[in-house]
Amino acid sequence: MALPTNPNPAEAATASAPSASEFQLAVVRAVLFTHPIPKYSSARIIRKLGDAFPQLDQDPELHGDVQGLPEELPNIIWGSSSGQWRLQIGPARAEVSWSRVDDNKTFSASDLFEESAKMLATYRDRIEAQPTRVAGLTTRVSPNDSPGLTLSRHFCQERWFREPLNRPESFELHAHKAYDLSGLPVNSWFRAKSGMMIATNKKVPIILAEQDLNTLADATKLLDAQTVDTFFRSVPEELERIMTLYFPGSQ
Repeated sequence: MALPTNPNPAEAATASAPSASEFQLAVVRAVLFTHPIPKYSSARIIRKLGDAFPQLDQDPELHGDVQGLPEELPNIIWGSSSGQWRLQIGPARAEVSWSRVDDNKTFSASDLFEESAKMLATYRDRIEAQPTRVAGLTTRVSPNDSPGLTLSRHFCQERWFREPLNRPESFELHAHKAYDLSGLPVNSWFRAKSGMMIATNKKVPIILAEQDLNTLADATKLLDAQTVDTFFRSVPEELERIMTLYFPGSQ
């Protein structure tokens, strides 16, 4: 049986990819990997942190200290009533995440990473944690009527448009690089894919761009406070630079 084709060049012409500036920040995550906290106890961690985080106005959820689980698995989840901020803590990992809850406001990745880094620094100092790795991640979205088609047209050569990429319902590109950022060897992961989000009780098709910058794993090497701070100051600009490479807009 012959596969259906799309001989209409007008369909391809309408599949215009958004520029980087047309994406909206949806999630920002800052992660601190550490040596396992000695004599780790979730109740003890909460006592030490006290009232350190005014953003987190809900009571922390403590999920027990179960032996044998991965040490990076969080058993403390501490959030804000607005749903914007969340801190997750495990014996060898702490993560601050921000999620968009107001579509009418503009948020700066630099400001959000700065705030997240301050929270992680407070955690590090109060718990006397020893950082070994750091990571900065973002998720951005852009509404698009035909995200699978748009992405395939954007990233693939024209010879693939008739078959097999004539009418893709979904599409995903995943790329990895390794290089130095501010003197630190890092992994850079980029994923662009089609998806759906709920807006005003309706499903809206979107292009989703996920980015992850993280330092290499080396349990023998500790990262001092200045190195961690420099990393999080460098992350927003680097992520924006990468986004512009993949979604430059009209050329």
